Amino acid sequence: MQDKYCINKYSINESVCLNLENAGPEYDTVRNDVLKDASTLKNHVSLMTTIPAIILSLILGYWMDKYPGHLRYLSSVASLAIVCQNIMIIHQCLHFEMGADTLLWANLVTAFTGSGIIIALGTFTYATRKTPAKFRAVRFTIIELCLFATMPTASLLAGGKLESKPWFSSQLRNY
Repeated sequence: MQDKYCINKYSINESVCLNLENAGPEYDTVRNDVLKDASTLKNHVSLMTTIPAIILSLILGYWMDKYPGHLRYLSSVASLAIVCQNIMIIHQCLHFEMGADTLLWANLVTAFTGSGIIIALGTFTYATRKTPAKFRAVRFTIIELCLFATMPTASLLAGGKLESKPWFSSQLRNY
């Protein structure tokens, strides 16, 4: 987001935008504006995904109890929505000149399908149904560890990949 705003909206040289945190004091205003715009966009994405997730979480618990066979269909829809989101993000990376605000469209599919909440509820529902009562605490602990370990691991790996030399010559970073 920050690179898109810096290069496309503020028309700053790519070499400066790729190292904006180390740019001189003459770029302080641009740096602050880019960070403000990126934070605003991230907040919009959070609101756009959180509000439907709250509403869906109120409905899905009852639905999964009432129609247990539908869990696989809900999980399939959630997975397809995430695949669609990733295709849209890849399109954004390949067509970098598109505005950063169009990244909201990529999150729209997962927001309306409730992908994150469906996968979380579905995982715990499946574990509850398929695990004997005496092993549920262990199974839930393993699920929680796996869920919470993914974010720092993904951030670590993605940060290293972004900082490495681009794999494709047409890309500014390894988006």
